[in-house]
Amino acid sequence: MTGDAHIRARNERSGLNLYYYLRNDLDDALSILVEDFDGQKIADLKTAKAAGIHKITWNSPDAEPGTFRFILTDGEKTITKKGTLKPEIYFPIGNPDDFR
Repeated sequence: MTGDAHIRARNERSGLNLYYYLRNDLDDALSILVEDFDGQKIADLKTAKAAGIHKITWNSPDAEPGTFRFILTDGEKTITKKGTLKPEIYFPIGNPDDFR
């Protein structure tokens, strides 16, 4: 029993998770360019070099929630996807009757 103590659990990092797969090891990291839909550069992320499935969490405290363009390039080929950064969810802690 925990008495009146609150349950505590670690939250996911805030931001937008990007997953990508590399079939082979790379000599140089790839670039993931983050743009808004006006074409303005927001961030430039670098990938891992090792083969496998990877995850990058893009978390920009300056970015407002919205839809962004993510451009993965190796210098020759380009893959473009869109992603939506949603507002953070806050849960009240305490007596639920205080929040009604």
